[in-house]
Amino acid sequence: MKESAEIALSYVRSHAAELGIDPTAFVGKRFHVHVPAGAVPKDGPSAGVTMTTALTSLLWACRCAPSWV
Repeated sequence: MKESAEIALSYVRSHAAELGIDPTAFVGKRFHVHVPAGAVPKDGPSAGVTMTTALTSLLWACRCAPSWV
């Protein structure tokens, strides 16, 4: 899951302009993705898409629409 989180952050950073995110939003910030110990470990597309959506939502400062889930 660590790799999926790193790839998601890299994707969001490199596509910030397309996603409507100010590229300076990343300056001087660190991101911590907490995955509970009891969580089912997942890697691959399902984990990557979920983490990318969560990071984008965080940087947009808005919640994901229920229809996105």
